[in-house]
Amino acid sequence: MGVVRRMKIVINQVFIEKSTNKRYIVSKEFENSIVPNVGDKIWDTLWKDPFEYEVVEKIFDYSSNKCDVFVKPYKYEVSNFTKLYREMIVLHNWNTNECMLDD
Repeated sequence: MGVVRRMKIVINQVFIEKSTNKRYIVSKEFENSIVPNVGDKIWDTLWKDPFEYEVVEKIFDYSSNKCDVFVKPYKYEVSNFTKLYREMIVLHNWNTNECMLDD
């Protein structure tokens, strides 16, 4: 049996404001030797309802030993990407660059 190599895994989720369709991306990084597959569900303290999100895409970058994992978007009602959301994201060890994504 070979050596199990650890990889940087970045979970990414798009936050979508329902009324305007504005989109922001949030991410969380960690290292692990297990990479989730498309269709798997991931649980994290950031998510309350639902408590887990399905993996919809993954992209490997073998040159930097990294895998970007994308979960289903989170749709919210608030009129903008408020301070409350930003504080909650940071509290749960996620990051946001606070830049809006193009539709």
